[in-house]
Amino acid sequence: MWKKLLIGILVLTTIFINSPVSHGASNYAKRNVTTKVEDSSKYQIIKPEKDIFASPDRIVLVSGKAPDGTNVIIEAFGTTDMTRNNFSLTNLPNDKDYVRRLSETMKVNGSGLFSKELDLILGVNKIVVTFKNASDQVVAQKIIYVSDLNQANKSVKSIPDKKLSDIMAQK
Repeated sequence: MWKKLLIGILVLTTIFINSPVSHGASNYAKRNVTTKVEDSSKYQIIKPEKDIFASPDRIVLVSGKAPDGTNVIIEAFGTTDMTRNNFSLTNLPNDKDYVRRLSETMKVNGSGLFSKELDLILGVNKIVVTFKNASDQVVAQKIIYVSDLNQANKSVKSIPDKKLSDIMAQK
């Protein structure tokens, strides 16, 4: 029992250590050119906070703020790896590999806030939020890799009772 627990902890630790996570300021794209928005309080995505991250959750909340009357277009793209390229956060698909799964337009009301709950697929998901009003158009993008922890649990549970040194030496 202790051996399985120890091996499970090692496997999960390895997965989380090797998962690349990006931290940094949000980049916004204006007509396919990446630019920084000067007034970051004007257009903002509050959730998800990170631009690129991994998660076991298939449901994600996209929320943010924009000036009253702004049209917000939320698009969700997903990809299944039919090409065996092993897409991940370090090996992202090209734009042509994504399939649009959702496109919804909403108008920001007087509170200046918007939100939408999205159902993602396993693998690499791209969320594109476009802010449109009379004066400008700003596009923000988030990449989320959804992993299946149930599959990892099954792998750990299928490990027979062996010595840890035997399992490590099997490679």
